[in-house]
Amino acid sequence: MAVRAQAKVNQPVTLRFEEGVGPERGGPPLGLWQELIPSQTAIEGTFPKPIIAQGVAAYQRGKVRSLNLRRVDLVATVADTETHTTTLTRDASRLPLGMRCNCTCRYGYDCKHAVAALSMLAELAAQSTEPPEPPPAPPTNGALAGVHAPTNGAASGTASASSPPSNGRPSGELGELFDMLAPHHETLAPRRRLWVVVGFDERLGVFYARLCLDAPKLHGVARTHGDLQQLYRTTRQANLTGEEWDRYDSALLSDASLGPMFGTPADYALARPSSEHTQRLSNNFAQLLLRLISHPRVRYDDHLGSHPETMPHVRIVLSPLRLRLSGTRSDEDDLDLTGHFIRPDGSTVECSAVRIIDGMPAWLFDGQSFFLHDGSFGLRIVERFKQSTTVRLAAPEVPLMLERAHQLLDHETAASLLLLPEQME
Repeated sequence: MAVRAQAKVNQPVTLRFEEGVGPERGGPPLGLWQELIPSQTAIEGTFPKPIIAQGVAAYQRGKVRSLNLRRVDLVATVADTETHTTTLTRDASRLPLGMRCNCTCRYGYDCKHAVAALSMLAELAAQSTEPPEPPPAPPTNGALAGVHAPTNGAASGTASASSPPSNGRPSGELGELFDMLAPHHETLAPRRRLWVVVGFDERLGVFYARLCLDAPKLHGVARTHGDLQQLYRTTRQANLTGEEWDRYDSALLSDASLGPMFGTPADYALARPSSEHTQRLSNNFAQLLLRLISHPRVRYDDHLGSHPETMPHVRIVLSPLRLRLSGTRSDEDDLDLTGHFIRPDGSTVECSAVRIIDGMPAWLFDGQSFFLHDGSFGLRIVERFKQSTTVRLAAPEVPLMLERAHQLLDHETAASLLLLPEQME
């Protein structure tokens, strides 16, 4: 199908590449997609003629705003009468185009927005692959020119056939296999990102979490979950979620049930210590930690008023802290017990440095990481060792302690507590 060429509007286009897809030094400028651009014949064999005409017109008016080239698909933003996101996924079974087309417009698939995106891709490839102008030839006579330029079709064909692929990557089924085995990581940096800042309220004795937003005109500004969720919905209606938020922030803002888990400053200001409200805040925070395990931007509030990026990083670990008890016997056979915790990496931390989150589930915080409690001991023992670093047990109480907590003793203490049979009665 022939479409009359029109003067194209020079609208700037944002071009992004997923890691491993972009151009290499000396390679084709479109990287892996340089050889995947469908031909005009394939486009005409897939899209109806009116759709092609409308898509080319949209492309010529400069409606294609961005192209994100990834391993298995490309995502284009086309701002026609409305802004829509078009995804073209590689599919060898769908001939002749070799792609599946999905769009957020009412048409849904094989629409003019896909044609506009393919037209822009073809233009970028054509502009990038134009051969450089040859240098001027030195003045020679006809005989010398004939001698110095002996070429034929066979020689050219041999050279092109023996040359390796320009992009240095395997093609065909092997190339698709390598694409599936490679880590799927996008280098696309979203325009907005969230920071989750956790801290400890000394008055209430509970932990809190708040959200901070980085945006083009904002830098670490605190916002409530409700306000951010409204902003997220606005970008979804404009079909900008692929460029505005990453998948971690999208998961937080798409779930309305997380709002109460973050709470508001008024919730903590109106709460009283040891009240039902305080316990509810602690339970909400304990459940929120499960949702933040994979989030990459969780920080601890150092109360310095700095940007969250400069605050200490917080880890959320599903492995527990192990309590270890050690002690010595006095001359009166009393036992002086001290306690410490062992992290999963084998390092130790004193009980005085650990805070508890008595929620559902329960957690222990050592100042750097939250550890999921496995229930092997009661949380009140942590507060007991905070009040006094040493707990003294009278001689008659030692057998009872061994019966209930012998698995918490270290090897040296367990070996030293050799009791006679009459002492165990």
